[in-house]
Parts: sequence; C-alpha cells; structure tokens
Amino acid sequence: DSLVKKKQPVFLTGDPNESLYFLKKGRVKVSRVDESGKEFTLILLDQVKYLVSWVYLMIRHGKPLPLLWKIV
Repeated sequence: DSLVKKKQPVFLTGDPNESLYFLKKGRVKVSRVDESGKEFTLILLDQVKYLVSWVYLMIRHGKPLPLLWKIV
C-alpha cells in the first residue's frame, strides 16, 4: 500500500504508466508544464473521473505522457 499526500505528485511528466492508484477522497489535478516552467491545469478529477481517465490513458497510450498528476 502506498499513500500519496496532498500536493504530492502521483505521476510526474514522463513517468512510465506502471502503477494504479485508487483515490479514496479528494481530487487529482492533471497539468502540463511549459518550457518556461509555468504549470497549466488541464483538468481536476474526482474519484470516478480519475480512475476512468487513468484506465483510458493506459489503454490508449501505454507510454509516458507529458502530464503531471497531483493530489489537490
């Protein structure tokens, strides 16, 4: 078991999609960081949307994505 705390990244940009995390409470922010280092929020996911989105991305891409997933 692994617990990810608030504001801690779940997946960093370029990480391989090798783990599955279940969100018990809270939300996950999916963002992208541009060349200058500025972070842009793409979407906030609740428990259901988080799992569905993760599974979709794994099936669709199965490789690292240029996105940052963080507990908020």
